[in-house]
Amino acid sequence: MNQEQFFPQLWARVLGVASSWFADFQDDKLFVRVESSNTPESASALEVSAIVHRGWFWSRIQLDGIEAYELRGISHQNASRFVAALARSKELALRRLEHELQIDRQTLVPVHTHLNEQLFGDRYLCARDRQDILERIAQVRERVDASRSRVCSPHAQRFSFIRETAQAIETLQKFIVGGERELRDRNQRYVQDEVLRWRTFFDHCEDRPLTDEQARSIVTFEENTLLVAAAGSGKTSTVVGKVAYALAKGIAGPKDILCLAFNSKAAAEIGERIEGRLTAMLSGQSSIDADIRHRLVAVLKEQQKIHSRTFHSLGLNIIRQCEPDPKRLRIRDDSKERLRRAIALCQHDPHFNIRYLFLQTVSRFPRPIDSKFRSPHEYNEYLRSMWRARKSGQKLKDQDTGIRTLGSDKLVQSFEEVAISNWLYLMGVEFEYEATFEQGSSLLGASWKPDFTYKVRGADGEIFVVHEHFGLDANGQAPHWFKDPQLYAEQALHKQKILQLLDAQHFWTTSAEYLSGRLFEKLQNRLESLGVSMNPRDPQGVLNRLQEVGLKPDDELIGRAVSQIRQNGWEYEELESRLLGQPEPARARLFLNVAWPVAQAVKTLLIKDGQLDYDEMMQRALEYLRKDPALLPFKLIVADEFQDTAPGRGEMVRQILHSRQDSLFFAVGDDWQAINRFAGSDLRFFSAFGNAFNRRINADARCDLTRTFRSNQGISDVARAFVLKNKSQIHKEVNADDKTSCGVIDVRTYQSDKDVLPLVEQTLQRWVDRHPIGNKPSVFILGRYGENHAGGLSKQDIRSLNERWADRVTLRSSDEDKPPTLYMTIHSSKGLQADYVMVVGMFHAGHDWFCFPSEREDDPLLQLVLPEKEALTDADERRLFYVALTRAKHQVALLMQQQFPSAYALELLRDHRSGAVLFNGSDQLPGICPACKRGLALLRFNPKSNQSFYACSDRWGCGKMWSSWPPNPADTNRHSPNVKPIDPRRTHSLAGSAPKKAA
Repeated sequence: MNQEQFFPQLWARVLGVASSWFADFQDDKLFVRVESSNTPESASALEVSAIVHRGWFWSRIQLDGIEAYELRGISHQNASRFVAALARSKELALRRLEHELQIDRQTLVPVHTHLNEQLFGDRYLCARDRQDILERIAQVRERVDASRSRVCSPHAQRFSFIRETAQAIETLQKFIVGGERELRDRNQRYVQDEVLRWRTFFDHCEDRPLTDEQARSIVTFEENTLLVAAAGSGKTSTVVGKVAYALAKGIAGPKDILCLAFNSKAAAEIGERIEGRLTAMLSGQSSIDADIRHRLVAVLKEQQKIHSRTFHSLGLNIIRQCEPDPKRLRIRDDSKERLRRAIALCQHDPHFNIRYLFLQTVSRFPRPIDSKFRSPHEYNEYLRSMWRARKSGQKLKDQDTGIRTLGSDKLVQSFEEVAISNWLYLMGVEFEYEATFEQGSSLLGASWKPDFTYKVRGADGEIFVVHEHFGLDANGQAPHWFKDPQLYAEQALHKQKILQLLDAQHFWTTSAEYLSGRLFEKLQNRLESLGVSMNPRDPQGVLNRLQEVGLKPDDELIGRAVSQIRQNGWEYEELESRLLGQPEPARARLFLNVAWPVAQAVKTLLIKDGQLDYDEMMQRALEYLRKDPALLPFKLIVADEFQDTAPGRGEMVRQILHSRQDSLFFAVGDDWQAINRFAGSDLRFFSAFGNAFNRRINADARCDLTRTFRSNQGISDVARAFVLKNKSQIHKEVNADDKTSCGVIDVRTYQSDKDVLPLVEQTLQRWVDRHPIGNKPSVFILGRYGENHAGGLSKQDIRSLNERWADRVTLRSSDEDKPPTLYMTIHSSKGLQADYVMVVGMFHAGHDWFCFPSEREDDPLLQLVLPEKEALTDADERRLFYVALTRAKHQVALLMQQQFPSAYALELLRDHRSGAVLFNGSDQLPGICPACKRGLALLRFNPKSNQSFYACSDRWGCGKMWSSWPPNPADTNRHSPNVKPIDPRRTHSLAGSAPKKAA
């Protein structure tokens, strides 16, 4: 280190001419310490100037640039030496400045150049590009901060190369402060400019010019891009455009692109559409720019095809790569037979057999949640509907409530009583249901028919033991929907005291014990202590008895669970962890311990038979992919109908994305049309897209298609408002080309099923009359279920309609293997469109169990293996209704049963009162009930009095009725005569005011 030191002479300090100071040069810096400070002042020599004032004996040095110190008392010789030292230090500092600036230039300018190349490059900067840019900038951040002061130094201006460095520092500093924002803004500008540059291409790559929304989604190439498409917004055209643009732009070659579809028909359609459009673009008649056409020619000259497949075919491809002799794929139709064989195989285990019989009998029915009901009437109606749906040739009147069980000829009145009755039968216990209890009746002061009565042999002969089951929770409270829950609880307590008073052998159980899973253990211990004989019945005899009461083993539920377990690779421990979230944990554990061994048995049979099924194919392909993602080295993955992705499929996409560092994912779908949860689809892959697939922060982008070419604005607005009642749905606007908004939904009512066919005919005629002769409109008649439950239409009715209207309306088919038809299910209509749509079956379960919205909820047991349900209980049905509405271009007719109207039809009539929704062809909609503010005043007819009246549509929650409309003040407290009173024999209170049990 070059170091020179200076200080005042001794006599100058003694005589008081100078204070004590000390100065020294260390390379290119000057340090000065004065007597009054312990900390030296310092400055670069380049910033310091010195003027020497010569005195008689000593010199004085005036310093500038370092607090303007004066150095007094220095000898004349040392003053000259100081000036020389300062000059040398300045020269050294200047050389060092030049050297540092050269390093700044060599370090920062290349980073700046690379940044400019990326910023002004002809491509979208995806997350890994942005990460690479920001990481490079971060590596030189300290250099940028330090070089800013050097560049700003006036001494640096003498160097010619400084301007380039200054520009680099200015740009890099901007990206250090807000790089993510800058890069995001750059991508937005790029997308806008690219859409303009490729406008001719987007105008001619499909039959119809693509919208700016479609074009923006095509040129957006984030690592993971989600396209949220409204119904009828042209998402397939967007997929075709995306693939064609990627080829022409050189982003990916044909062999690097994989298109995934939900089913083989969709996969074939996408593949054929892409191939057809590419052929059209390469033809001489194409209006595509010549240079783009030449690019496509160069890319496609090797005649490599783009892969368009289903997940299952992709899984088979993986297996063929990994297994030299892949086994023959068994068609899905054999899955039922294999399931039967698997259950039979498991039944060799006595423990499994007991659990299987227990599931088919004792735990056959789920206990509906109390919040489902608002009144005893609604509960009884539910039981009646349940029985109508399940009876098979039984001679029972529709008004009879309850469920037939194995051990009693009487109909049982609650789901918990069903379980107890079937358990007693299974264990071979003799009992009587609702036998007269004369001794108890005398003390109770009213008729008393206990739930279960057992004959017990005692020392004094045969006696009767009473077993009551009370619908009380752990706090002793009755369900809220009982007519008088508090009275029910008081009467239950009173009965318990009477039973204790009469005989300690009498006992009772509660809903709380049932839900906790302790009830049957308690019941068995109690009966054994009483000496009641138990002789478990022969399994085959139990199954035969099921057939006698109109039921059969419900293996379909087991089969659905087995399929989900296998295709998604669920582990037992993971499923077991879900048990506590079940409404009936004990029943759920029983189900799991039946379904799990059956799943293992199916796998065993497949190995034994040397075969594969679809579930095994997915699971085995995933195992291979996890070991080696490079099995599918695709760069661009395009997935259609992505809202219907199941866990196994989602995991397959994740593994493919890890096969290459530069892989890109483009998912297309509409969460408003997610209607396949029953088959295992998990909407969270769509709604939480980034969390599901991102490999780094901010690696996902969302694009929307909000313009619909199908439905008019009125249908779009009504359908949008309806589906967004589910707050978990993604919000988006829907703008229709057709701005028609009035009279687009017509709710048509009928009295009985015999009125449906004439109403359908009238509606068809009305629609046909709107079109010129020879111009046939297309029409769908949509239902929630197949032709066996077509909302009042029989199979013969449907065949007759097809024959008589084929020359006046255009018929469509949802399946190439089936003939065109007017009627199809809403599920099968997805992806199709028609001029007009008629929805049948718009009633609730009080009219027919096969209603819409469906009240045939999936058994909660399936929640063990299906994705978590949304907070809105009817979310799946709500989306299905949205699909039904948005199939139509001009108008939708909802055929609503008047006495038992559908909740969805009522909701539209209540929420849309400005002309979009009509009622029987009129914009005069039913009045809103002044009592409950939710129900609608609908015209009813009382056949007994041969009189019409108006009643609130919410017959269970409100039940108000009026002799005329608008209502007279005297009518406001009257209830509808159509509400049937409860049979007092089916009650469990002194006053006969509440149903016997909680559901």
